[in-house]
This record gives sequence, C-alpha cells and structure tokens, in this order.
Amino acid sequence: MSSSINGSNVQTIALSGGFLTLERLAYDWLTDKLYWTDYGAAQIGMIDLKTMTRMVILQTGRQQLSRPRAFRLDLKRRQMYWIDWLDESGSALIERASMDGSDRQVIVNTVRSRPYDLALDVEMGKIYIIDGYHDTISSMDLDGSNSQQLQLFPSSIVPFSLVYHDGVLYWTERRIRLISRLTVGDNEPRQLGNVSVMTRRPAGLVMISPDLQPDYENPCSASGCSHICILSSYDVRGFTCACGEGVELLEDQLTCKGTLTVAPTTTVTSPTIINPPPTSAVLLVPSSSSSSIPVVSPTSVTPPKPCPCMNGGDCRRQQGSKVQCLCPVDYTGDLCEKHINDTGVCDHPINAIQPLCENGATCVNTGVFEYHCDCRPGFEGRYCEKRINYGVCNETKPCYNGGVCINQDEDPGFTCKCPKGFTGYNCTFGSLEGTDPAVSSGVFVGVVAGFVAVVSVLLVVIICVFAMLKKQREKNKALEGSASSRSNSPMIKTKRMMYRSDETPSSTDTANHDYWLQSQPSIIRGQTNLYSQGPRRVPPNLRAYAKAESFDELSRESKVLTV
Repeated sequence: MSSSINGSNVQTIALSGGFLTLERLAYDWLTDKLYWTDYGAAQIGMIDLKTMTRMVILQTGRQQLSRPRAFRLDLKRRQMYWIDWLDESGSALIERASMDGSDRQVIVNTVRSRPYDLALDVEMGKIYIIDGYHDTISSMDLDGSNSQQLQLFPSSIVPFSLVYHDGVLYWTERRIRLISRLTVGDNEPRQLGNVSVMTRRPAGLVMISPDLQPDYENPCSASGCSHICILSSYDVRGFTCACGEGVELLEDQLTCKGTLTVAPTTTVTSPTIINPPPTSAVLLVPSSSSSSIPVVSPTSVTPPKPCPCMNGGDCRRQQGSKVQCLCPVDYTGDLCEKHINDTGVCDHPINAIQPLCENGATCVNTGVFEYHCDCRPGFEGRYCEKRINYGVCNETKPCYNGGVCINQDEDPGFTCKCPKGFTGYNCTFGSLEGTDPAVSSGVFVGVVAGFVAVVSVLLVVIICVFAMLKKQREKNKALEGSASSRSNSPMIKTKRMMYRSDETPSSTDTANHDYWLQSQPSIIRGQTNLYSQGPRRVPPNLRAYAKAESFDELSRESKVLTV
C-alpha cells in the first residue's frame, strides 16, 4: 500500500494475474519503475509505472532462478541484489545483476545458511545480511569479499527484516515483538538497542527518509527509447530500451516494432480506490504530485465471493470449489484458521521464518516460534543436517587402552580421546605424565631394561666379529708358513713380488726366511712383472734385509739370485 505518511493521496494500480507468492518490492524513483520477486513463480519482475508495461527480468528455466526472496536496488551503480534459496537444506545464493537483468553474478554461494534479508549501504559499498541458520548479522563488500560477523543472536531470537540508514541497522524481531538497531559505522562503537516494542509480531520493515532517494545521474532522461528505458550497469550507454512482452525491439536498439499492449489496469489520481478485476494483485504507488516519500508494498487481491478465508486471509484464486488462502503472518492452515501461537513453527508453510528439520527428522513445537528437530538414527545437529559416521568407531574400534573414539566428518573419520598414561593416534603409547608413581616406576624400569638388553646384544656382536677376524689372520699365517716350508729354498715375499734364493741361508737366518716386505713401487724401479725379468739383486742376509731402511742399503750387500 502506498500513500502520504498521513494516509492521504492514495493511488491504486491493478495488475493482471500471474503472481504466485510476492516476496519483496523495490522502487526505482529515477525512472518510476517497480521491481518485485515472486517466490512461487521463481521470477524477478518489473512494471513501468508510466506505460503500465509489465516485464519479467529474470525467470526460472531461462535464467535458472529457484526461490528469489529479499531484493534491493542500487540506483547509484544501476544494479540489483537478491537472495535465492536453492533448496530447503540450507543452500542459498546472494546474487547481483544489472537492473535490466544482464551481467548476472553470484557473489556468495552458501552451503549451510538461511539468509532472510539483506540491506545496502550504497554510499560505502556494503551489504548487510541476516542469517537465520547461524543467527547472525554480517557485512561484506558489494563483491562478496571482506565478510565479517557483526552480531550473534541467541537461538530464541528470530530476526527477520533488515534496513540500513545513516550508519545504523534496524531489524524486526518477531518472537519478542521488537524493532532493534545496531550502529555499524567504521569509526563508531557498536551499540545495540531497541527502538520500539510492538503489540503484534513485526514482519517487513521500510525506512522513510528524504535522503534515501538521492538524485543520481539518470541516463534514461535523454535515452531516446520509444517505449521503456531501463537503467543498466552493463550497457555502455547506462540504459537499455525495452518493449514489453511480445513486442520486438528494432536494430537501432531504441524503437519498438508494433503497438505496445499494457496490462489491464485502472489508475486514479484521487484517494478513491477502484476494485481490481479478480485474480490480480494490487500495488499502491506514489502520486506524482505528492511531496512525501512513499512506501511500496503488496496488498490483498479482490477475493471471489464469498471468500472462506479466515482471520483476514485473502483468497488468491478459486478453481471450482478449491480456494487458496494467503494468510497473515500470524496465521496458517488451508483457511488461515490456525494461529501461530497455537500451532507453532512446525505447522507453518514452506516459507516459514525458520528452516524446518532435514533428512526426514520430526519437527516438534517447543514454544512460540520455537521448535526442536527429533533426528532419525544416523543424523544429528540443530536441524539434523549432519550425518553420523558409524563405520569407524563402532565397527573397527580403533582406540586402545580405554581410549574413547569420537566420530568426525573429515578423514580418517575419528579421533581418540586417550586416558591418563597413554597418548598417540590410537592411544597405544605410554606416557609418564599424569600416571601414578607405581605406573611411572614400572614404565621407567621397562625402558632401562630394554636399553641394557640392546647394548648387551651389540657388545656380543662386536666381540664375535673381532674373534672371527683374529682367527682368520692366524689361519692365513699358518697357510703361509706351510707353503714356505715345502719349497727348496726360503721365500721372500712382498705385496707385489716374490723372490727365490739359490743360496742356503745360514743357520742363524733359517728361522727368518718368511717375511712380508713393505716395498713401494719406486723400489722396484718401474718393474711390474718380476717373474719374467731374469736375475734381480736381493739381500743375502734375510735378517739384514728385514732391518734395512732403504733400497740403497740393501743393494750394497745383495747378490744375484735367480727368480
């Protein structure tokens, strides 16, 4: 409904049928257009209030909308922002696009959240969001970055509608009937307070202030469009021309081919309200002669008579004897016969103010706008959204020594909480910390005994190796002595040469006939194969040779021997 603040100067505009569940409205004061989201029809629509031409901007099947809900316009940047619920499990998108529907972008893709409403700080470039899943109010930049939590609510509080004005956020709180506020300026301390206590549960909230409709640049004021001009952030001209459903736009992108057909409507300039035709929605818009800032919101439709809807419910359509009732926020049921106080959230329709239980859980009302989810086996969590992993803890029992196994969603699917005296991934390692003296002493003795055993084994191995080496050396020496005794004359051996003496050594040298001479290649004077070189000078006295210190000393007393 729209009027001056004092309730006068009302205009009524009747639109043809086709709405299912109108969610939010947004007014373009620069070009006099009204935008809306239709939750049931899954579309974002627009009507040009000058030509009364209605258009679909985005629609399911063509641009894949699911359940569009909250909606805001940024006329400074010529963009629109909205929330789209993908399913009832808590997946949602926050999106933006040009006001003509082009250049659509997802700025936030949430897997587990339930955003109810959003507000824009156009001048500072901020988005504020109420999340009913996490019970928070958060902020972010217009591109979805720099997200931060501003307010966390207890689970009993149900914030619903949100607006922003001059550094302050205002929202409705349905359970305890409050309108509350929070300062959010960058340089201001955040102060939470209540603005008003309501007698009924507040739902939607609209801020009325002259500075909320600044005189931004309007490219449509000189666009040259023959029919409809829509502001655009994507078109370099700052606008696009449109013709309405069924009318073709020519190649000049300005002129429409054919005659524009407007929706059936009756418009008046006086406060008189004209009854609209059946199966239509009624929208009240501002008068062009009014100096007041209007509020635009949906109202009831003309009901078929008689209308069986109770408690102020509106008849949406009638097919034969079937009537669909659009109930006020405090009532539910086929005929709006049940009060929320009596039925609770579990009996509310699908567009309830809180998400219902998931994975087949049973919803149990626990109070006014409060409920509890009775989860099926294998699920847990506030909404029974978490699947319990039974496979690891209950089947493999990976924790030892009295450790408690705790299931986890991430790999490997469990963690062990170890008792005192044990540690490790599976509680398999003993720990001295936290144990009594007896246990500590036993662990210490065990560690020392193990160390002594390892050292003893190493010593035995070392002794055995040395004994084997010694035995091998003795065996080699015995073999060498046996070989020299079998020869006709004593043998003199070096590392690289062997000589046989034709002279029989004296009796005093017989015992010294077998020596290893540490000769170097330089003593051999370059000879490498001594067995084919003929006679060589060798010392006549084995003992003197063994005691000689140089080749020259040996050669002075040597004699020619045959090899």
